[in-house]
Amino acid sequence: MAAQSTQELIIQAKDNTRGAQYKTAISYYDTLEARLPMGSIAEEAKLAKIYIYYKDREPEKAIAEADLFLKTYPNHAYADYAWYMKGMIDYDRALSIIDKLLPPDRSRINPAQMKRSLIAFETVVKNYPNGEYAEESLQRAIFLRNNLSKSEMNVADFYMRRKAYIAAANRAQNVLDLYDGTPSTVDALYLQVKAYRELKLDVLANDRLRILQLNFPRDPRLSKL
Repeated sequence: MAAQSTQELIIQAKDNTRGAQYKTAISYYDTLEARLPMGSIAEEAKLAKIYIYYKDREPEKAIAEADLFLKTYPNHAYADYAWYMKGMIDYDRALSIIDKLLPPDRSRINPAQMKRSLIAFETVVKNYPNGEYAEESLQRAIFLRNNLSKSEMNVADFYMRRKAYIAAANRAQNVLDLYDGTPSTVDALYLQVKAYRELKLDVLANDRLRILQLNFPRDPRLSKL
């Protein structure tokens, strides 16, 4: 590689990326960065390595490259891409191979990775609303918020079944505080009415019932409360 020109290295790096020869491509980009550590070529190499590590199923290295890029070039024209890729890396890690093939209950997938992915996608939407990745990031953020709220409700339901009413109400409150407006909002309010009644906290129970009636007047469960 040392004898090759910069342009030859760029061509080889891109050709190997297209050919899914990812480790070879990384070697070419590393050589480019070492040869020209400053300037647009180094920037392009760092961006390319995020994608290559992602495709080569090395998520930790991909995240590290994205973090390094954002730390080095926080105001770069392609900073939104680095944030988007951070979101995609954790998004894919949260969805298992089985999930992709058989779609089980997605609310049971890894919540920590979903939360990191959500932060990244929401950063794209907030900071780069007119960018290329804003719309897709918004849709993925909506999906993640819905499933994170379902994950919280799974835990709340677990506590309710075991008559741990305070813990159940607190988990439902997480849904209202963090994921208000998701489909699980109504479930959280319904559970809190029941939990607070079991705890003889009638003021809180009636408050949640009032909110439930005001915002979800057609919910069929209201007749059971």
